[in-house]
Amino acid sequence: MEGVKGTVCITGGAGYIASWLIQRLLQQGYSETGASENTLNVFWASVSSSRLPINPFSSFSKPEFEEDVNHLKILLGASEKLQIFEANLDKPDSFEPVTDGCIGVFHVAHPIDLEGKTPLDTVLKTSVVGTLGILKACLNCKMVRRVIYTSFASGCFYHQQGHWEIEEKVWTDVDFFRAFNLPGTAYAVSKTIIEREVLPFADEHGLDVVTVLPSMVVGPFMSPKYVPSLFLTLVSFPVGPCAS
Repeated sequence: MEGVKGTVCITGGAGYIASWLIQRLLQQGYSETGASENTLNVFWASVSSSRLPINPFSSFSKPEFEEDVNHLKILLGASEKLQIFEANLDKPDSFEPVTDGCIGVFHVAHPIDLEGKTPLDTVLKTSVVGTLGILKACLNCKMVRRVIYTSFASGCFYHQQGHWEIEEKVWTDVDFFRAFNLPGTAYAVSKTIIEREVLPFADEHGLDVVTVLPSMVVGPFMSPKYVPSLFLTLVSFPVGPCAS
Protein backbone atom coordinates (compact mmCIF):
# COMPACT_ATOMS: atom_id res chain seq x y z
CA MET A 1 0.00 0.00 0.00
CA GLU A 2 3.03 2.25 -0.06
CA GLY A 3 2.28 5.50 -1.84
CA VAL A 4 -1.44 4.74 -2.11
CA LYS A 5 -3.88 7.24 -0.61
CA GLY A 6 -7.61 6.79 -0.25
CA THR A 7 -10.20 6.18 2.42
CA VAL A 8 -9.24 4.06 5.41
CA CYS A 9 -11.32 2.85 8.33
CA ILE A 10 -10.42 2.85 12.03
CA THR A 11 -12.39 1.07 14.74
CA GLY A 12 -12.18 2.19 18.35
CA GLY A 13 -11.76 5.79 17.26
CA ALA A 14 -12.29 7.29 20.73
CA GLY A 15 -9.57 5.10 22.22
CA TYR A 16 -6.00 6.14 22.92
CA ILE A 17 -4.16 4.48 20.02
CA ALA A 18 -6.95 5.05 17.50
CA SER A 19 -7.24 8.77 18.33
CA TRP A 20 -3.56 9.34 17.65
CA LEU A 21 -3.78 7.16 14.56
CA ILE A 22 -6.62 9.26 13.17
CA GLN A 23 -4.64 12.45 13.78
CA ARG A 24 -1.58 11.05 11.99
CA LEU A 25 -3.62 9.82 9.03
CA LEU A 26 -5.25 13.22 8.65
CA GLN A 27 -1.81 14.84 8.71
CA GLN A 28 -0.62 12.47 5.98
CA GLY A 29 -3.50 13.26 3.66
CA TYR A 30 -5.75 10.26 4.16
CA SER A 31 -9.48 10.42 4.55
CA GLU A 32 -10.85 8.39 7.44
CA THR A 33 -13.92 6.74 8.76
CA GLY A 34 -13.53 6.48 12.52
CA ALA A 35 -15.06 4.33 15.18
CA SER A 36 -15.10 4.79 18.89
CA GLU A 37 -16.25 2.17 21.31
CA ASN A 38 -18.38 2.29 24.42
CA THR A 39 -19.14 -1.16 25.82
CA LEU A 40 -20.29 -3.04 22.70
CA ASN A 41 -20.95 0.01 20.55
CA VAL A 42 -18.30 1.04 18.09
CA PHE A 43 -18.02 4.29 16.19
CA TRP A 44 -16.21 3.94 12.93
CA ALA A 45 -14.04 6.74 11.69
CA SER A 46 -13.11 6.98 8.06
CA VAL A 47 -10.43 9.27 6.68
CA SER A 48 -10.46 10.20 3.01
CA SER A 49 -7.86 11.77 0.74
CA SER A 50 -10.60 13.79 -0.96
CA ARG A 51 -12.95 16.39 0.46
CA LEU A 52 -16.12 14.91 1.98
CA PRO A 53 -19.65 16.36 2.15
CA ILE A 54 -20.38 19.01 4.76
CA ASN A 55 -21.59 17.70 8.15
CA PRO A 56 -20.13 14.20 7.77
CA PHE A 57 -20.69 13.26 11.43
CA SER A 58 -23.55 10.87 12.14
CA SER A 59 -25.96 11.32 15.03
CA PHE A 60 -25.49 8.74 17.78
CA SER A 61 -27.92 6.60 19.75
CA LYS A 62 -26.75 7.99 23.12
CA PRO A 63 -25.65 11.55 24.04
CA GLU A 64 -22.54 10.31 25.87
CA PHE A 65 -21.23 8.82 22.62
CA GLU A 66 -21.18 12.33 21.17
CA GLU A 67 -18.90 13.40 24.03
CA ASP A 68 -16.57 10.46 23.36
CA VAL A 69 -15.74 11.68 19.85
CA ASN A 70 -15.77 15.48 20.24
CA HIS A 71 -11.96 15.53 20.43
CA LEU A 72 -11.80 13.89 17.00
CA LYS A 73 -14.08 16.46 15.39
CA ILE A 74 -11.74 19.36 16.20
CA LEU A 75 -8.64 17.76 14.68
CA LEU A 76 -7.07 19.68 11.80
CA GLY A 77 -8.75 18.51 8.60
CA ALA A 78 -11.51 16.56 10.38
CA SER A 79 -14.34 18.74 9.08
CA GLU A 80 -13.26 17.94 5.51
CA LYS A 81 -11.95 14.39 5.67
CA LEU A 82 -13.26 12.62 8.76
CA GLN A 83 -16.51 10.68 8.98
CA ILE A 84 -17.69 9.07 12.22
CA PHE A 85 -20.18 6.21 12.33
CA GLU A 86 -21.76 4.09 15.03
CA ALA A 87 -21.57 0.32 14.66
CA ASN A 88 -21.88 -2.65 17.00
CA LEU A 89 -19.54 -5.58 17.55
CA ASP A 90 -22.60 -7.76 18.22
CA LYS A 91 -24.01 -6.92 14.78
CA PRO A 92 -21.45 -7.80 12.08
CA ASP A 93 -23.74 -6.50 9.33
CA SER A 94 -23.32 -2.98 10.74
CA PHE A 95 -19.75 -2.93 9.40
CA GLU A 96 -20.72 -3.44 5.75
CA PRO A 97 -21.67 0.16 4.82
CA VAL A 98 -18.62 1.59 6.61
CA THR A 99 -15.94 -0.50 4.91
CA ASP A 100 -17.48 0.11 1.50
CA GLY A 101 -15.01 2.14 -0.55
CA CYS A 102 -12.11 1.78 1.91
CA ILE A 103 -8.65 0.64 0.81
CA GLY A 104 -7.48 -0.18 4.33
CA VAL A 105 -8.88 -0.98 7.77
CA PHE A 106 -7.27 -0.53 11.19
CA HIS A 107 -9.15 -2.71 13.68
CA VAL A 108 -8.26 -1.21 17.06
CA ALA A 109 -11.56 -1.51 18.97
CA HIS A 110 -11.90 -4.05 21.77
CA PRO A 111 -14.18 -4.30 24.81
CA ILE A 112 -12.38 -3.38 28.04
CA ASP A 113 -13.75 -4.46 31.41
CA LEU A 114 -11.15 -3.62 34.04
CA GLU A 115 -13.40 -4.66 36.91
CA GLY A 116 -13.85 -8.17 35.55
CA LYS A 117 -17.65 -8.03 35.70
CA THR A 118 -18.12 -9.38 32.18
CA PRO A 119 -17.47 -13.14 31.87
CA LEU A 120 -14.54 -14.04 29.64
CA ASP A 121 -16.79 -16.15 27.39
CA THR A 122 -18.98 -13.10 26.74
CA VAL A 123 -15.98 -10.91 25.91
CA LEU A 124 -14.63 -13.62 23.61
CA LYS A 125 -17.92 -14.14 21.78
CA THR A 126 -18.43 -10.43 21.21
CA SER A 127 -14.84 -9.83 20.13
CA VAL A 128 -14.50 -12.85 17.84
CA VAL A 129 -17.88 -12.36 16.16
CA GLY A 130 -17.20 -8.64 15.71
CA THR A 131 -13.67 -9.10 14.38
CA LEU A 132 -14.62 -11.81 11.90
CA GLY A 133 -17.58 -9.66 10.87
CA ILE A 134 -15.18 -6.83 10.07
CA LEU A 135 -12.96 -9.17 8.02
CA LYS A 136 -15.97 -10.48 6.10
CA ALA A 137 -17.09 -6.91 5.40
CA CYS A 138 -13.60 -6.20 4.03
CA LEU A 139 -13.87 -9.20 1.72
CA ASN A 140 -17.33 -8.19 0.52
CA CYS A 141 -16.36 -4.62 -0.36
CA LYS A 142 -13.54 -5.97 -2.61
CA MET A 143 -11.47 -2.79 -2.29
CA VAL A 144 -9.66 -3.31 1.01
CA ARG A 145 -5.99 -3.99 0.33
CA ARG A 146 -4.85 -4.55 3.91
CA VAL A 147 -6.25 -4.94 7.41
CA ILE A 148 -4.16 -4.02 10.46
CA TYR A 149 -5.26 -5.73 13.67
CA THR A 150 -3.89 -4.50 16.99
CA SER A 151 -3.41 -7.44 19.29
CA PHE A 152 -1.47 -7.16 22.56
CA ALA A 153 2.06 -8.08 23.65
CA SER A 154 0.62 -10.48 26.21
CA GLY A 155 -0.22 -12.75 23.29
CA CYS A 156 3.32 -14.10 23.18
CA PHE A 157 4.91 -13.58 26.60
CA TYR A 158 3.28 -16.02 29.00
CA HIS A 159 4.06 -19.73 28.80
CA GLN A 160 5.36 -22.38 31.12
CA GLN A 161 8.25 -23.29 28.83
CA GLY A 162 9.87 -19.89 29.38
CA HIS A 163 10.70 -18.86 25.79
CA TRP A 164 13.10 -15.95 26.03
CA GLU A 165 13.31 -15.42 22.27
CA ILE A 166 9.94 -14.21 21.05
CA GLU A 167 9.09 -14.82 17.40
CA GLU A 168 5.99 -15.43 15.28
CA LYS A 169 5.49 -19.06 16.34
CA VAL A 170 5.45 -18.28 20.08
CA TRP A 171 2.00 -17.91 21.65
CA THR A 172 0.85 -17.29 25.19
CA ASP A 173 -0.56 -20.29 27.05
CA VAL A 174 -3.90 -18.71 27.96
CA ASP A 175 -4.65 -21.18 30.76
CA PHE A 176 -1.24 -20.48 32.29
CA PHE A 177 -1.82 -16.73 32.00
CA ARG A 178 -5.32 -16.84 33.50
CA ALA A 179 -3.91 -18.45 36.64
CA PHE A 180 -2.14 -15.17 37.50
CA ASN A 181 -5.51 -13.36 37.73
CA LEU A 182 -3.95 -10.03 36.75
CA PRO A 183 -5.96 -6.83 36.07
CA GLY A 184 -7.34 -6.97 32.55
CA THR A 185 -6.91 -10.75 32.21
CA ALA A 186 -10.02 -11.06 30.00
CA TYR A 187 -8.66 -8.33 27.71
CA ALA A 188 -5.26 -9.99 27.29
CA VAL A 189 -6.59 -13.52 26.89
CA SER A 190 -9.24 -12.50 24.36
CA LYS A 191 -6.68 -10.56 22.32
CA THR A 192 -4.54 -13.71 22.09
CA ILE A 193 -7.43 -15.94 21.06
CA ILE A 194 -8.74 -13.45 18.50
CA GLU A 195 -5.34 -13.14 16.83
CA ARG A 196 -5.24 -16.92 16.49
CA GLU A 197 -8.64 -16.74 14.77
CA VAL A 198 -7.77 -13.80 12.52
CA LEU A 199 -4.61 -15.18 10.90
CA PRO A 200 -6.04 -18.53 9.67
CA PHE A 201 -9.18 -16.74 8.42
CA ALA A 202 -7.02 -14.32 6.43
CA ASP A 203 -4.95 -17.15 4.93
CA GLU A 204 -8.05 -19.12 3.99
CA HIS A 205 -9.72 -16.18 2.23
CA GLY A 206 -6.66 -14.50 0.72
CA LEU A 207 -7.01 -11.33 2.78
CA ASP A 208 -3.87 -9.33 3.56
CA VAL A 209 -3.91 -9.04 7.36
CA VAL A 210 -1.07 -7.78 9.53
CA THR A 211 -1.21 -8.09 13.32
CA VAL A 212 0.79 -5.82 15.60
CA LEU A 213 1.39 -6.51 19.30
CA PRO A 214 1.93 -3.24 21.16
CA SER A 215 2.99 -3.39 24.78
CA MET A 216 1.89 -0.91 27.46
CA VAL A 217 1.25 2.48 25.85
CA VAL A 218 1.56 5.70 27.84
CA GLY A 219 1.68 9.40 27.04
CA PRO A 220 -0.60 12.40 26.53
CA PHE A 221 -4.13 11.69 25.39
CA MET A 222 -6.64 13.81 23.51
CA SER A 223 -9.98 12.93 25.05
CA PRO A 224 -11.36 14.86 28.05
CA LYS A 225 -12.02 11.59 29.91
CA TYR A 226 -9.51 9.07 31.19
CA VAL A 227 -8.72 6.27 28.75
CA PRO A 228 -9.33 2.71 30.08
CA SER A 229 -6.31 1.29 28.25
CA LEU A 230 -4.04 3.83 29.99
CA PHE A 231 -5.53 2.86 33.34
CA LEU A 232 -4.70 -0.77 32.56
CA THR A 233 -1.11 0.28 31.94
CA LEU A 234 -0.83 2.25 35.18
CA VAL A 235 -2.25 -0.46 37.44
CA SER A 236 0.25 -2.91 35.96
CA PHE A 237 3.24 -0.92 37.24
CA PRO A 238 4.62 -1.58 40.74
CA VAL A 239 4.07 1.19 43.28
CA GLY A 240 6.07 2.33 46.29
CA PRO A 241 9.74 3.23 46.74
CA CYS A 242 12.14 1.80 44.19
CA ALA A 243 14.40 -0.98 45.42
CA SER A 244 18.03 0.01 45.57
